[in-house]
Amino acid sequence: MRSIKKYGYCLCVLALVCCSSLSRAQTFAEWFKQTSTQKKYLLQQIAALQVYTGFLEKGYTIAKSGLGTIKDITSGEFDLHSLYISSLKRVNPVIRNDKRVDRILSMQTELLKRFNELDGLDVLPADNKSYIGSVKQTITDLCRKDLDELELVIISGKLEMTDDERLERLGKVYESTLDKYAFTQQFTAGVTLLVIQVRQQQSDTQNVRRYYENN
Repeated sequence: MRSIKKYGYCLCVLALVCCSSLSRAQTFAEWFKQTSTQKKYLLQQIAALQVYTGFLEKGYTIAKSGLGTIKDITSGEFDLHSLYISSLKRVNPVIRNDKRVDRILSMQTELLKRFNELDGLDVLPADNKSYIGSVKQTITDLCRKDLDELELVIISGKLEMTDDERLERLGKVYESTLDKYAFTQQFTAGVTLLVIQVRQQQSDTQNVRRYYENN
């Protein structure tokens, strides 16, 4: 009974973590306002792809456009910094040295990696796994949109904008990425805690069963 209470408490913690983080971003809030039918449809659309798949496809697109070259491929992951920073002849000079570009890439790499490295989900109920998968897919899609916007902002000739306008839009992409990064840290930590609690509950149940079988 005590372990079950722990499990219930952990579910509440995860729910609170999700709600408190998602309320900070309009895009997240809008997603949670969807009807059950819309959510079911979203879940049906989740492909059995790794979280980096879309990211890598975006990398190929950027490489073909001449924005950068791919210098390193490790375990299926592009060196995103090389992709954006090398051969940046077409990048607006005002944006070229802005540290927020590098920070955006670092945060996106880290937050996607956190989702990709979640372990032990097999012990969770199916509805929990589906929920986690849908959140991962939502974050991945939003990251793609941020990359699309970043590409428009930093490449000269993509859009007619003044330098101030480019910097303003870069700031919005940065804030958007920062918000998703903070959410992902809290969400994945909550999932990890939930997995630990479920495993403990299962272990306690097995110990009780063995005790009664041997006595």
